[in-house]
Amino acid sequence: MENLDSTIIVTALPQMARSFGASSVGLNIGVTGYTLTLAVVIPIGGWMADRFGARRVFATAIAIFTGASVLGGLSREQ
Repeated sequence: MENLDSTIIVTALPQMARSFGASSVGLNIGVTGYTLTLAVVIPIGGWMADRFGARRVFATAIAIFTGASVLGGLSREQ
């Protein structure tokens, strides 16, 4: 899923750069950071699932994602 996600973002990068008024290279740094972060977080997630249980970790991740999505939806454009 992470590879698919990165592929979709990289494909949309030129349009995103036009929409944000930024350079594609500047946005590419963000994609690289995202990929490196996943390389660190995925093994930690596996350790957490072993330690606390996969169901609990998954439910917590869904709750955090939902909360962050709600906060993003409530944010105002400057």
